[in-house]
Amino acid sequence: MKGNPLFYWAAGLLLLAGLVQGLTQDPESSEDPRLGQPLVSNPQVAQMDRLVLQGPQGTITIQKQGEQWQLAERQFPADAGKLRRLMAQLSQAQVSFLVSDQAESLERLELGPGQGTLVQLYEGDKLLAQLQVGAFRPPAQGPADDADGTYVRLGDQAYLVKETLSPPVEVQSWLADQLAALPEVQIKSLSGPGWSVSRPDDQQPWRDSSGKELAPGALAGPLRLLSNWRFTEAIPLEQIDRTRYLAPQVGSVTTFGGARLEFSFLGSKQGPEPGLLLVTPQATGGQVFALAHQLAPKWAFVVPAWQRATWTERPSTMP
Repeated sequence: MKGNPLFYWAAGLLLLAGLVQGLTQDPESSEDPRLGQPLVSNPQVAQMDRLVLQGPQGTITIQKQGEQWQLAERQFPADAGKLRRLMAQLSQAQVSFLVSDQAESLERLELGPGQGTLVQLYEGDKLLAQLQVGAFRPPAQGPADDADGTYVRLGDQAYLVKETLSPPVEVQSWLADQLAALPEVQIKSLSGPGWSVSRPDDQQPWRDSSGKELAPGALAGPLRLLSNWRFTEAIPLEQIDRTRYLAPQVGSVTTFGGARLEFSFLGSKQGPEPGLLLVTPQATGGQVFALAHQLAPKWAFVVPAWQRATWTERPSTMP
């Protein structure tokens, strides 16, 4: 029995249409929906009030308290700038492609249990996002230590992102450690052991207490320190053994806006070893010295010996 020619012609057209659709279909449409998406979304970052980082070295919890981020393990202000940079990196890093979902592959990529760094974003007790950061992918060409992306685990699958991700899981890495970031144009007066200098405005030369003009570059050390003054560690005041340190050497800085910071250096009796910096609590710090005055009642700051040497050297005047 012969078939209807019209039927066979229609069936052929349908088959051809299906073939054309299969050849022209966007390959992304049937792929993993995570591909091309950021590791965390901007709304998740905006909602987050707690970040937990867990790695082989331990666990770090950064908690929002009011308008400030606190390092829960130390009850100490966290480095908000570093937190913003990490969140920006995670929200900009896009998933490139699926690597594997096999257990042995996950371990090889440092994405197995207890490996890499687990990153969790919370809003209250609600888990907003979770990912695990593993090994760097070695480059196809160039130096072996130049990473060509990072392996990341989402759920039970390993993916590659092109960015180099390495969230630190050390307490010291997350301390808010900048005491001052003052440009010279804002500074009205400085003092140290046995010396003081000032100027009426930022267009006038620096002069010492006798009115003598300072030599060019005489304040290079203190001004450089004030432009980015950082400590290396913070120690509770009650844990300080004063017998290990020399007598305090005091100093101060005042801005044209009226903010003032008073402090003292305690040099180590062991020579060039790091010393301590103590800040005098007062109410005239304003936002310029807000962190220093917030921490002053409870904390002493470990600073390198060169900071004390920089401030205790008397500035030279013009001949």
